Amino acid sequence: MGDFSPDVINASVSGASFENIDELLNHALSVMDDTDASVEKVVICLGTNDITRNRSDPDEVNVNATSAVNCVKSRFPSAKIGLCTIIPRKGKGQSILKLNETTQSVNNFLAKLCKKDSSVSLIDTFNIFCQNGNAVRPLYDINDPSGVHISDKGVDKYIVELSSFFGTL
Repeated sequence: MGDFSPDVINASVSGASFENIDELLNHALSVMDDTDASVEKVVICLGTNDITRNRSDPDEVNVNATSAVNCVKSRFPSAKIGLCTIIPRKGKGQSILKLNETTQSVNNFLAKLCKKDSSVSLIDTFNIFCQNGNAVRPLYDINDPSGVHISDKGVDKYIVELSSFFGTL
């Protein structure tokens, strides 16, 4: 599995959503060695929990995603922002199909959001985890009944996309 440089801070919190962006940014700032240091890049990898909570309302997720991007831009006005697409759920059934339909709708919105703003780049993780309309099963944790947590192989693929954004390939 790849490693990022020590200058990369992972401010993830289990269960977080776009609505938690302030808390996540505060956490990142609290662990920075030099809070006056210039932040060059910020990646937002959220949305899976938003989809679960708003499975039939992509507009609510879109509003929250836009607010999260605006929050990052206001905190780090000179930073380049990477916005990850939301990965699909693994599995079958109406519930999973609805979640993945909402995911696609939100991802389409995220792509448009990034095209409108040159400071925000789309990091397309969805198409790594979905091929021919189906989740790529080996990239998901086989012990996860929710169908959202990824395997070590999935993490490696995710890291390649993030590394490309950070320019560390």
